[in-house]
Amino acid sequence: MVDDFEGREIITIKPSTRDYPISMSFRVCSSEMANDGAIPFGTTISSAVVKAYDPTGADVTANLVTIPATVQKNTVKCGVSWHEGIVPGLHTLTAVLTFASGHIDEFDLKRVLVEAN
Repeated sequence: MVDDFEGREIITIKPSTRDYPISMSFRVCSSEMANDGAIPFGTTISSAVVKAYDPTGADVTANLVTIPATVQKNTVKCGVSWHEGIVPGLHTLTAVLTFASGHIDEFDLKRVLVEAN
C-alpha cells in the first residue's frame, strides 16, 4: 500500500460538486525502527479530523468539508463540496490523526482546486 496524502493529487470542484468523496491511505511502519510509514508500528488510527484552508490560509473547514472524517482501518475518508462565496483557487486539506497509542500527528493532504464556474 502506498501512502496517498502527500499533496500529489489535485481534485477540482465546481458549483455542481456536492459531497465529493476523498480517501487517504496511511501505511503502518514495518517495525519499531523503520521509518517507512505514516502510522507508528504497533498502533492504529483511532480518530481523524480533516481540516480545509483556502488560498490565503483561512480555515474554511465548516464550509468545504461537508462529510466529516471517518476511519476505516488505515484509511481516512471525508467529502467536500462547493459552496456559494467560496474563494476560487487551490485549497489545502490536512488530517489530524489520533492513534490508539495516544500519539497525535497532522498530515498535509490533497489539494482541492476550486473553480468559480
